[in-house]
Amino acid sequence: MRRLAWSLFLAALAVPGAFAGDGRALVEEGNALYRQGKFDEAIGRYDEASVDLLKSPEIPFNKGDCLYAGEDYLGAIEMYEQAVGDTKDTSLEAKANYNMGNCSVKEGMRMVETDLQKALTSLRRGMIFYRKALELDSEDRQAKENLELTGLLIKDILDRLKNQAQNQQKDQQDQQQQQQQQQQQQQQEQKEEQKEDEEDGSPKEEEQKDPKEEKARKILAEEEENDRNRKESPRRMKGRGSGVIKPW
Repeated sequence: MRRLAWSLFLAALAVPGAFAGDGRALVEEGNALYRQGKFDEAIGRYDEASVDLLKSPEIPFNKGDCLYAGEDYLGAIEMYEQAVGDTKDTSLEAKANYNMGNCSVKEGMRMVETDLQKALTSLRRGMIFYRKALELDSEDRQAKENLELTGLLIKDILDRLKNQAQNQQKDQQDQQQQQQQQQQQQQQEQKEEQKEDEEDGSPKEEEQKDPKEEKARKILAEEEENDRNRKESPRRMKGRGSGVIKPW
């Protein structure tokens, strides 16, 4: 991916002598510290300079550059917005909007892997700033290039969001299908268990006979056995020797 173009606005825009002596010197010291990469110290010098240079748009603008360099993009946007509110200089306002576009795009790019929706919102905000910069300076080539690049980034994110939605829908369908299969399997198992219970139920019903009927059958069987014994007794006794057989 092409690296975003970035322009710095460090030098004060006012004509020489427009600043109080101490304030101007402090701004220069802050600019020097910025070039050395000492961003926190540079911000300190700009804050000191703001005492003499009240409502100077260059102070928050330069502080915005320091915050951007420290990757505090949201803080930088606040400074650039303050600079826009304090200036009537169209050129400075265009640069501030361009820089706010860069901040928004950078902030969006750092969120691409964690939250695509927030990244999309930030990138769209960046496009608004770039368009504003072009309204103020239609010859800003870097703003045009970054606007086109941001549009491509947004398209890529929209494609990713679409794929995410499709994958989520597929996962939901797979989950519903799996639940249906589990329900069908449970229903089949319940039917098989019910069938087994019905098959096992027939012998059990035979075993669970009425006790009264069973007792009656037993008595009847005993009576039949006694009757057979009475009939057979005389025949057995005939072969056992002499003696009178008394009638029953």
